[in-house]
Amino acid sequence: MIEGILVDHAAAEKMLKCTRQHRPLEAGGLVLGLRKGLYLHVTEITRPLPWDRQSSTRFQRSPKGHRIAALRRWRKSGGKMDWIGEWHSHPEFSLSPSSIDIRNWYDIVRQRKAEMIFPICDGRETAFYLCLLYTSDAADDLLCVD
Repeated sequence: MIEGILVDHAAAEKMLKCTRQHRPLEAGGLVLGLRKGLYLHVTEITRPLPWDRQSSTRFQRSPKGHRIAALRRWRKSGGKMDWIGEWHSHPEFSLSPSSIDIRNWYDIVRQRKAEMIFPICDGRETAFYLCLLYTSDAADDLLCVD
């Protein structure tokens, strides 16, 4: 089970900057990094792409460009870099996940069969949610990591 998250400063800053640039629309992308034993290490993120759908209350990632970026990083790293989560913004300054966010996160974790992180950025700060791999939808499966 994952015990913590490590976040490179450049990746955290990129989320904040991207959120501010796209406001009042939501922004988002993949979280890429390393699985280091009991830790997930965020090393980079993808930014919104032309194929994504953005509104003030929703970000829908198109797999098209994000998948290509993730595959390139994976190949370049010799198979070490991994898709470890997805991030998106809440431009209205709320770091709390919606019921839609949580449902989508559980679907991704079940499909990937791996624990994942799901940062939400409001342009000032970022909350990191760790979704654990269990079979229920219990609230205990979702942790906010400071």
